[in-house]
Amino acid sequence: MHLLTIVFGPAATAWTFCFKTRESAASGYSILPDGNRSITDDFGQSGTVMKDQIHGVMIDDTEASADAAIERNLFSMRLQAKYAQKVNADPALRAAMAVQQMAHGGSPVIMPGSRA
Repeated sequence: MHLLTIVFGPAATAWTFCFKTRESAASGYSILPDGNRSITDDFGQSGTVMKDQIHGVMIDDTEASADAAIERNLFSMRLQAKYAQKVNADPALRAAMAVQQMAHGGSPVIMPGSRA
């Protein structure tokens, strides 16, 4: 599915229209005799926007956007894992984490190579 989002008006109102293909999204509007834009999507939504009120238009491939969201989340998880490795490799941070765990009712974990 492809979404065509049009932002218009003084308050930057956004309307989103749904299309089955990119081609139908790209050609989903018509120019009226007065120059305004009439949009009808593949699911029955329609609207008209004044030509001089349009701030921007975007076509979104929802499948590709979903893949991008997954990649961003995977990157974030890799970053968190790298952060945890660096914290565990730093004796001062590791000790501070143990103190923090004890303050919250947890028991400290004895790490290999640590001195009690």
